[in-house]
Amino acid sequence: MNGDEPPTEAATGPPPAHTEIVEALLTALDSDAAPSRHEDRQSHVDSLIPRLADTAADEHQPRIADTFFAAIVDAVETGQFEQRSVPLDRFESIVAHNPSADTLRQLLARTLIRAIEDDGESGRLESMATHLDRIETLAGEYAADDKIQYLRSRALSTAAYHEGEAGRFDVLQTRVEHLDALTEENQHSERIRQEFAQTLVNAIIDAGNAGRLDSLETWRSRLELLVAEYPYSRLHLPLTKALSVASFHYASAGRFEERRACLDRLDTLADEYPSTAAVQRRCATAHSRVPEHQREDLDALESSLNRLDALATDNPDDFRVQLTVTRADLMATLTGRPLTESFPERLDRIETLDDDKDWLTPEERLGQLAETVVTRSFEPVDTGQFEAETLRHSLDCLESRVEAHPENALLRLVFAHALRVACAASSSAESLETRRDMLDRLDALADAAPADTEAQTVLARAIRTAASHDGDAGRFETLQTRLARLEALASEHPDSERIPHEFGTALTNAIIDYGDTGRFADLEATVKRLRTLADDTPTTRVQHSLAKAYAVATTEEGRAGRYEQVRTYLDRLETLAAGAPLEWRVQAAFGKALANAIQYERQTDALDTIWDRFDSFETLASDHPESGVPFHLAEALRDAIRTLLDPVFSADDSPLEYERLQACLDRLDGLADDHPDDEEIQRRFASALANCVAATAHEDEAEGRLGGDDRRRHLERLETLAAGYPDDERLQAELASALANGTIAAAEADSLADRRTYKQRLDSLAADYPETDDIQLALANTLSLLTFHDCEAGRFADLQTHLDRLETLAAARPSDDEFQSALSKALVNVAPYEWETPQLADFESRLDRFEALAAEHPDSSVQTHFAGTLVGVVRSLAVPAYIEHSEGPLEYDRIRRYIERLESLAADYPDEEEIKCRLAEGHATGVTVAVSEGQTSEAAVTDFESSLDRLTALATEYPEPIEIQSQLATALRTATGFAVTAGRDDDRLQYLERLEALAAEHPHEDVLTELAKAFHHIADADGENSQIEGVDQQRHVDVLAGIAAEYPDDDVVQQQLARALSNAIQYEGAAGRFAELRTCLDRLDALADAHPDSEAIGVQLAIGHLNATVPLGEAGRFTEVAASVDRIETLAGEYPDSTEAIQRRHVKALSNAAK
Repeated sequence: MNGDEPPTEAATGPPPAHTEIVEALLTALDSDAAPSRHEDRQSHVDSLIPRLADTAADEHQPRIADTFFAAIVDAVETGQFEQRSVPLDRFESIVAHNPSADTLRQLLARTLIRAIEDDGESGRLESMATHLDRIETLAGEYAADDKIQYLRSRALSTAAYHEGEAGRFDVLQTRVEHLDALTEENQHSERIRQEFAQTLVNAIIDAGNAGRLDSLETWRSRLELLVAEYPYSRLHLPLTKALSVASFHYASAGRFEERRACLDRLDTLADEYPSTAAVQRRCATAHSRVPEHQREDLDALESSLNRLDALATDNPDDFRVQLTVTRADLMATLTGRPLTESFPERLDRIETLDDDKDWLTPEERLGQLAETVVTRSFEPVDTGQFEAETLRHSLDCLESRVEAHPENALLRLVFAHALRVACAASSSAESLETRRDMLDRLDALADAAPADTEAQTVLARAIRTAASHDGDAGRFETLQTRLARLEALASEHPDSERIPHEFGTALTNAIIDYGDTGRFADLEATVKRLRTLADDTPTTRVQHSLAKAYAVATTEEGRAGRYEQVRTYLDRLETLAAGAPLEWRVQAAFGKALANAIQYERQTDALDTIWDRFDSFETLASDHPESGVPFHLAEALRDAIRTLLDPVFSADDSPLEYERLQACLDRLDGLADDHPDDEEIQRRFASALANCVAATAHEDEAEGRLGGDDRRRHLERLETLAAGYPDDERLQAELASALANGTIAAAEADSLADRRTYKQRLDSLAADYPETDDIQLALANTLSLLTFHDCEAGRFADLQTHLDRLETLAAARPSDDEFQSALSKALVNVAPYEWETPQLADFESRLDRFEALAAEHPDSSVQTHFAGTLVGVVRSLAVPAYIEHSEGPLEYDRIRRYIERLESLAADYPDEEEIKCRLAEGHATGVTVAVSEGQTSEAAVTDFESSLDRLTALATEYPEPIEIQSQLATALRTATGFAVTAGRDDDRLQYLERLEALAAEHPHEDVLTELAKAFHHIADADGENSQIEGVDQQRHVDVLAGIAAEYPDDDVVQQQLARALSNAIQYEGAAGRFAELRTCLDRLDALADAHPDSEAIGVQLAIGHLNATVPLGEAGRFTEVAASVDRIETLAGEYPDSTEAIQRRHVKALSNAAK
């Protein structure tokens, strides 16, 4: 049956009893419960459903409907989204032929709701909309069926929830309006009202998260009206949720009056419903956030804290209320307010109420509760939103309470966790003293309670975090002190599992830091300490730390060429892995170490056993087939293949080890065959094959390695693999990626037959998986790149088809940036070819449709991609303005027209900063184009001034986005050059001064680079044009020196000053101004002394001395030449990371000196 035939066309033979059919179906479904038996389940459904429809009387319909519903849901849960359409069609057909079977009809609606839920959760929003339409149609046909109308409301609510999560607010608004109308049509239905109210709450949450406070207010007002219309409908529950959420988002946006209104309304509801726990809790939650957002508003703070105190008094047995009030009390101390006298009693209260965690020891329960209190209370500390003075005040308040209540273990742990959080937040170099103080206080607290294991554990966590920060910052002496303290703690508490774990983690982190800095003696000593800890404390956690440490050591020692040590660590890791086949972290560490070590084998005999280790890994996998070892072996082989391909992807000179690569693939192929039911292993194999296909696009086919034959072979194997797992979308996505890479590689190799074959297979795969985004995106990106290759090769026949398909894909996914980007790039690719090919005659229409798509989805990012398309087209068409004797024409009028469209788009979306950035980019390009056209057009001169003025206005209106300032800098540099070329010295000086002022206000690297280019242009033109006054390079130096003095810690500014000084040395020397040259050298030397850690400045100092050798030598100042040569040689030792770069300058300086 296909869903159109009457359900009475049953199988031949006497129909069995109804009960027999139902029981047979239930038994079949139960026995085929495993996902791998989906085909068997489907066959049962196919054969039994027609008989059910034939033999069932109306009184049996509920049981039949339940059974059928279970069958379809079971299929959906196994991910068979495409294959469910046939049974759904059959279900609809059965319902149509049984119009009096209310329960069957309602179960169809329930089935569709379930399909909507699954579609929404998997991001299949178009499919979700289709199923919603089906239930809307069903509800329209049975308008008098109250239950169907309720199910329709559930479907709308579910769809609205997923639309909101996806940020599709225009569609969400439509769903809300439909639910609103449905609620009005069914005023007697309490359940529909509840669905509508919950939908409004969900919409308010999504709007708040997206910063759409106007929408939030609209939906909140509608919910208030609904509550007013139906005061006895228990709608106060969703209303309190909405008010609590709204109050948070208003406060986050600084809209405190609206927040106050929400709090007042919550207070009223809490008074009206004193016995409703949810109302009391939400009111408390909303007030508890006031100390976080309005810490300086003492009246608001005091009011909320008083209200919280009253709520605690009114709800003495509500743990959530008591906890919320306790947290707020502690958070308020971060505003400078004292801790309430009742704080210890509040802690006692929540300890009494928190009695539902029987799986924890009493000590662990207290520790967890203390951390729960502190985590929320000290969130501003954890996120850096605190002043050191108020933090110290808060801790002092806690300490005084601990001293007054030494018997209160929970209070002590709250103080301990507060110190730990404060210590972690005090990690910068400026706050080292603060962190030291926090650790000392925590140490003293732990010493005062040696039997409190939880307090000792908190201390261990704090020390481990501090040690991590010390290692990251290179404070290795302090790091050693931290490790020693942790070691002592672990020794003092041998029965604790968590303290040795903290010590082990700290040792592992230290090993990473030592490896990163080449401190191998410390690395090896720390590994030894960790081995000792693992021997003394053979817990699973410590074993994991040891395995990770061995893997890290293997990598770091290998990078340094210390291959004997690599072999030692591999031996130990292999032994550890063999003894722990069920510990996945250990197996993963062994696999990663093998994959990393494989790249070093060809460089040393010390690692000639690497393949034997893979053999032992395979043996371990074979001995434990049901464990995770086979998977980790597969992952290691996949990673090893990626490592072997590195020379191809990085385009370095290392040879590709083709035979080893093939050996890894063969092993992984065999492993996949041995474990056909392990999807993860199949995916790793697919990933490896896809990587090999991708590498063929980078490899030189003439070398006989990874060429077209390999590409065809790997794709064929991957297609065979994918055919065996049609339900695994991730594996199909790997195939799509490989086909995409194969198509582009064939296009670049001009292999049209292969390109056509791979493209057709990708089209077919995309058609089979229309809802799988990764596959559709692979197709979109392929089409986008093909437009480039086709235009470059002059092949325009397929452009229309490619662009049409891209438009369809982008329109179907307006909220997905990557699809919009693919379309945008394709339009930019083809824009320069419109004038020469009739296949692009509709280019303007395509732009119009893209713009219309942006207008249809104002809440998506389509409009920003359209802006990017317009500016991309502008830049693409502007290429002839940058290239002398360009073959293509400069389509000036067309460029100006697109800039005007950008202006119009920016006006339509005045709050979109990204569009303003694209507009600035367009006008910066417009300045360059106008300069080029201005040599023959007076109108272009006007456009030049207009674009420059508009850019200046944008930079003034939007001072924060550095991109806009950089675009203005580019335009001013272009204008300066134009003035130099045109001999307009007054204009040149004006533009230069504006650029200098811009650099002083925004000393960003891009702006400073444009300033340097402007000075170079003027200096190069000096003397070539009598109408241009020469510019002393010292002016550039002085301007940058002023900026550098204002921003002494800005590395970019200091480096730009160094570059300007080295350039000035060259110009001063060429002009024979040796005193000025010496001054520049001295200033550059002083700058290097002031920034001894800056390798970039050291290199510029070497360049400066090199630049000095030529004019000094030509002037016969040989002593000074020798001094500069010697200085460069010295610098090579002072800057070890830049030795090669400085030595190159030394060789050139020696050559100059010899001349």
